[in-house]
Amino acid sequence: MNGDGYSDIIASAELYTTGTNAQGAVYILFRDASNAVTSVAQYSNGANGIPSDFIDDFQRFGSKLAWIGAWGDGTNALAVGCAAYGGDGAVFLLGFSSSGSLQWHEKFESGTHGLPIFSEPAAFGSGLGVVDLDG
Repeated sequence: MNGDGYSDIIASAELYTTGTNAQGAVYILFRDASNAVTSVAQYSNGANGIPSDFIDDFQRFGSKLAWIGAWGDGTNALAVGCAAYGGDGAVFLLGFSSSGSLQWHEKFESGTHGLPIFSEPAAFGSGLGVVDLDG
């Protein structure tokens, strides 16, 4: 994740509580040659470049994770499921620099980015996978 040659770990806690309400969080555990965790970065409301109003209460941010990897702008992307967002669910894309810091974020939910408007609770983002179908 941070380009030091050692594999890092991405984990989530979909019921992580900030303040009084569970909003969820994503963690990056940076490791060294001995597999020890040297630092941890938490991505949740108001932490490490995430806006303080990014996730509503009880939305299950981090319910699923899918590493995308190289993005066209030179960052690495991670897809994060948020199965209860707005009642229908959402998928958030997080873009990280080669040093592991958050560079951008984008939300895909019902009626945005060409998605249909879901007529019933959809739990969109409750399952994730990454594949390039169009080359």
